[in-house]
Order: sequence, then structure tokens, then C-alpha cells
Amino acid sequence: MRFLSRKLSIALTLTCPLTLPLGVSAQETLPFIHHEAAAESMLTNFEKRHQFAIAQLKDPYKKELTEQYQKRYEALGKIYRGRQLLTDTLATSYLQKLVNHILKANPQLRQLQPSIHFSRAWWPNAVSYGEGTIAFNISLFNRLQNEAQAAFVICHELAHLSLDHSNRNIREYVQEVNSPEFQQQLKEINKSEYQRNKRTDELLRGLSFTDRRHSRTHEYAADSMAIVLLQSTGYDLRESLSTLALLDAIDKEKHNGNLALKEQFHFADYPFRARWTRAPSLTMSEARDAMVKQQQENTDSLKTHPDCSKRIAALKPTIEKGYKASQQLFLVSADTFAVLANRFDAELVAYCLDSEEYGRALYYALQLFRGQPRNAWLATTIASCLNKLYNAQKNHALGKVIDLPGSTRNKEYEEWLLFLQNVRLDELASLSYFFVKQHYPHFNGNAHFKKEAEAARVNYRSHKQLP
Repeated sequence: MRFLSRKLSIALTLTCPLTLPLGVSAQETLPFIHHEAAAESMLTNFEKRHQFAIAQLKDPYKKELTEQYQKRYEALGKIYRGRQLLTDTLATSYLQKLVNHILKANPQLRQLQPSIHFSRAWWPNAVSYGEGTIAFNISLFNRLQNEAQAAFVICHELAHLSLDHSNRNIREYVQEVNSPEFQQQLKEINKSEYQRNKRTDELLRGLSFTDRRHSRTHEYAADSMAIVLLQSTGYDLRESLSTLALLDAIDKEKHNGNLALKEQFHFADYPFRARWTRAPSLTMSEARDAMVKQQQENTDSLKTHPDCSKRIAALKPTIEKGYKASQQLFLVSADTFAVLANRFDAELVAYCLDSEEYGRALYYALQLFRGQPRNAWLATTIASCLNKLYNAQKNHALGKVIDLPGSTRNKEYEEWLLFLQNVRLDELASLSYFFVKQHYPHFNGNAHFKKEAEAARVNYRSHKQLP
């Protein structure tokens, strides 16, 4: 599936779930604990696969291929070392059982020795990197409705691995760059007097594979093979179509509509300001640019997962022929599936906290808090993020911890980013203070919440005359 461009060099820190206070249900979402030993084992296996892949190279361009494999190793190494992969026993055990079921039904895949992991990344996707690693983002898993859909995602990525799509992309890139025609174009650019760097970048842009995106042709091929693999497992083939339909609308958040800014940031002693969500006035030129951008965003090419409707149409005849009434939605554990889909909501918040994306972490936490108003971890996370955003804005570093408006296709998230841009420093201190003041009676027995409450009070006091 199409892999989104994201910087991979994110330094993550250990997330420590808070203890549940009295009155908090065990069903409420909390993040997982990181297990260092499991992470080390994953890293060791990854390094072995990399060395094996290097040793297998016998191409005329072995040196150049080795360099590209090394770049992949360095990028993936940051994922393995950066605690982006989930290590919780319940999650990893469940995923491995699901994978083992697929491999048992398709023994020809065992020689691939795939290493499939849940990734904590917030963007909804799954990706096969080519050397054996397959990342299944929890932000995609927690949108799924059943195991059959998850199995289709895994089969799709196994198909990419089996068909060697990622490595073929690398080989084609190296061969093209070293071709006489390409080298001649480079020579002509170097002879020119103007815009050498720009022209070179334009020449290379169409050949870049660094984000591991598969071509649309590869997606159709992986879909076709995935159906063949899925049919052997006993899972409901029709769920592959529902998965693609879900991907077609994946750019909308799972809990879209739960933010309710005017409700969550309205307090008796500090009412919500309409100005916080008011878009700035546009000049004629800016309005025209915005209209053009809106027209562009309506195109399928800018979707996270384009061509889904066409892929559905291409698969329908095969699925109608291969579907049997005996095929199932769940074959490993419906209960564990539900537990993980729920827990992954909190894990996304934790990942954004760890990667210092405080604006997004707060956005997700507020969405969940409306349905879990007695969740101490969420309340503490909200207070912590507000305090961190205050400190970032105070130090003129807010742009480092939040996204800029216009960076996504999600209307509600865009409203949230506009809100963060409009709130002044003293207002941010007030929001944090009145949030903890309102919820203090419920969480004053939690040491973590009390710590954030005191920090909010100190920040508020610096702008108001408080004792």
C-alpha cells in the first residue's frame, strides 16, 4: 500500500502509563509499556536480514545497489531503534498468530521469512520495505472492523514482498541512473551555466524511491496476489473490498466529529472565544490560491490511498467467483482484535507525545476524552500538552511541535490547527489552568495530574495576579 512520506529520524522516549485512580474503568484506553528486550531482538533480526541481502547482491551495479541498501538500512534502523515498533506481548503475539495462520495456508511464503510488526505511527498505512520488514501501522488497524480485513492488508504486503517490488524499484533506479542516456543528460546539465542544481533535481525527482512508494501497477499486482493468498486462509474474501472502501475514506480521522472545541474549552470563568476558530481574512490573491488548492484536493491523486474505486472494480469478478459461505470474519481472536483496536487509540496519543508532536497528541487526546471523561491518563495528557504548547510558544518554538494549517485534507484537524495559531500565549496559559481547575476534583488523587496542575497554575500566575 502507498507509503506516506514522513521523516523517520524521530527520537522516541519510553511511555509510562499512569496508574488507574479509583473510579476509572479498566475498559478505558491506556497505552502500552515498551519492552526493551523485545526491541533488541527485533533489531538484531533486522540487522541479520540486511547483511544477508547485501551478501546476495551479484548485479553489475553491486556497489551502487549496496549504497542504496545501506540507505534503506539507515532509515529502517531509526524505526527499529526509535521505538516506533510496538513491543507489547499481547499485540505482538496476536499479530504473529495472524501472520502464522496466513503462512500456514500459503507455505510458499515461508521462505520469505517476513518480519511483520505493528508500527505506532499515526498515519494510517502499511508498508513492505523489501528486505523482509513489514510495518502495519496501528492507525490503520484501529480503523478495521474484523480480522479478515487485517488479513487482507497483511496478504497485500506479503504480495509486495514476494513480488520483490521494493528491491525491483531500487534496481530500476540504479540501472536508470547509470544508463548512457541518463549520464548524457547529466553531462549536458553540467555544461550549462544556469540552474544546474534545479535541473538535476528535476531529472532525479521522477526516479526517487526513498519513501518506498509502490507504483500503481504494483498495487494492482499486489491486490491480485493478495486475493489468492487470502482465499487459502478461510477468511471472507469480500472483506478485501470493504478494506479498500475504507482506505478510500481513510483521510478522515477515526474519531472525526468528537473534538467539540467550543465544548471542551468553554469554562464558567473563562468562556470560549469565537476568535480562536476564525480564519484570517484573505486577499484576492490568497482567495484565488485557496480555490485552486481546494480543486486540487478533490483529485484522487492527492489521497493517501488513490485508485481504491478502480482497485475494487478490478477485484470484484475474482472475489465473486472465489467467495464461499464458509469463509469467516475471525479465525484467531475477535476479543483480542477488539481490545487492540481500542488500546491503539491511546497508543497513537502516546506515540505523538514521544515524538514531540504535541499539537497532534492533544488533538487525539481531546477526541478520546469526550467519551472517557474520567480517564486520568487522558486528562493528564491534555494538561501536559497544553503546558508544553505554552512553553513552546513562549520560547518561539511552536512551529516545531505543531503542524501548520493547510497541511492536511481533514477539515476538523485544519480547524484545530487554526485554533492553535489563533490562541495567544496568555490565553493558552488560561486554557490549561481552567482545564485542570475544572477536572481537579476527579483527579486530585493522581500525582501525575497534580504535577501538571501545578505547572498550569505557575504559567497562569505569570500572566494573572494570583497568590
